[in-house]
Order: sequence, then structure tokens, then C-alpha cells
Amino acid sequence: MTSEIKPELVVDARADLGECPVWCDKTRRLWWIDIERRELHRHDPGTGANERWELPALVGAVAPREAGGLLMAIQNGFASFDPDTGEFVVLAEVELPGPTSRMNDGKCDPAGRMFAGTLATRETGALGALHRLDLDGSVHRLVTGIQASNGLGWSPSGDRLYYVDSATFRIDVFDFDVATGDLSDRRSWVELPSDDPRVGLPDGLTMDAEGGVWVALYGAGRVERYGPDARLDAVIEFSVPTVTCPTFGGDDLGDLYVTSLATDPWTRAPVDAVGAGGLFRCRPGVAGMPVDRFRG
Repeated sequence: MTSEIKPELVVDARADLGECPVWCDKTRRLWWIDIERRELHRHDPGTGANERWELPALVGAVAPREAGGLLMAIQNGFASFDPDTGEFVVLAEVELPGPTSRMNDGKCDPAGRMFAGTLATRETGALGALHRLDLDGSVHRLVTGIQASNGLGWSPSGDRLYYVDSATFRIDVFDFDVATGDLSDRRSWVELPSDDPRVGLPDGLTMDAEGGVWVALYGAGRVERYGPDARLDAVIEFSVPTVTCPTFGGDDLGDLYVTSLATDPWTRAPVDAVGAGGLFRCRPGVAGMPVDRFRG
């Protein structure tokens, strides 16, 4: 794993806000979303095809369901979506911190529960929260005082949750109880210098099978790996500064896919960079873990 890894642009989608890639090992396809355009994408690495679905709601995250179809963190809660039939069903709602806020990044834990947090888009202050959707459909607010809930991922053993509130310029870690879904002992794991614009804003993250944490640094055009000892040991540079979220995929889970955006979310100006809004792929030399599906 070196900084000499060169990502390739596999889908030049010009997505306004590409996010939340997730690999489905059953279909050997990669799901990802364009939040601003309310689009769901499915990429076939075998053919290079990229399908699209228009969604009836803004979606911040997607996860495969054990029963088929997808679970989605929508603007104000959770919903299921069947791409084959187009059926979209709202399952639960959450309390938002303000009228222009929305649900953002999310994933399923090893027991099949869905975790997703809120993002304040115009309001200021840490008014958001991290939520858990249980298998019985109940929603629980786990962590408050969050401004921009973003990347999250579980250690290979399942007893730790790594988590990003982008506004803190940190990767935090919780102790995690797989049996109950409860979090405890939140602490800073990696701190990034917020006074250096070259560092970028921590966004989405994913885990590898060795316990390494891969985090996208929005604005800096990099994905960095921090080993289990919290030391930086790999950096991947991209042609576009606006990378948003990484995930592992492919038959051997050795491909690292990374989404990006083509429209600045604050100024609404187009991003002038090769591949902006595209889906990228590279081979970093380490494999990820199979996706956890929603089992409710």
C-alpha cells in the first residue's frame, strides 16, 4: 500500500453529490447514490454498465436487505426500496435538528441493525444525532451533539465502532455491544489539523479485514488509511478534490471504490476537475469485509 496507487475513473457520472457506495456480494454489483439528484445507481464492474433509478425522496445512505431490496436512510427517517418493482415504503421517522437538515451516511452493524445520523445543512451548532433502526422497526437516538454525521464502520471483531462527525476533524471510536447495539466510551482516535486546508474534511469511511480505517478527505482529494494502531500508513491521491466515501468491493473484496461530487454543496458552483462527480476504483493491496445486511 503506497501513495503511488493510481485510481481509475470507472463511471463518469458527474453526480451532484455522489455518496454511500456499498457492494452487494450476491449480485456482484455496486450500489451508490447521488443525494442531490435523488438518484440510485448500480454499477456492474463486469460490463461497465451503470443503471439509475429516480427516487421519491432524498436519500443519504443505502444498505442491502437480507429479505431483498434495499434499506435507505431518507431525509427524515428510514425506508425500504425494491428496485425491481419500484415499491418505496417509509418504515420509521426521526426527529431532525432543523427544517433544512437531513439524514446522512449510514451502515448496518454485524447484527443487521441500521445506524445513520443527521446533517445540518443550514443551521449551525451541534444539533444532530446518531440513530439506530432495530430489527423490530423501532428507532433509538444513541448519540447527540453532532453537527455533520458521516462515516462509520465496525472493527473485524465487531466490538468497536469508528465514527466521523466531520465538524470535529476527528475519527472517534466507541466500544460496541453487538448483542444490544449499544455504544459506550466515545473517545478520539485520530485527530486531523483543522487549521490546514490541505488536510481536507473527514467524510465517509470504510474498514478493511486487517482492522484498517480508510477515510475520504473531502477538499483534499485523498483517501487515507489508518492502521489498527491509529498510524497513517497509506495515502491515495485523486484527480478530483471532492472525494466523499470509500468502500471495498469486487469478487475478492480487493477493489476500493470511491465516490465524489461535481457541484459544490455550499456555492452550487461546478467543480472544475477531471472526474468530478465520478465513481473511482483502485487496488490498494488489502481486502475489505463482506457487507452487513439489514435483517429487520
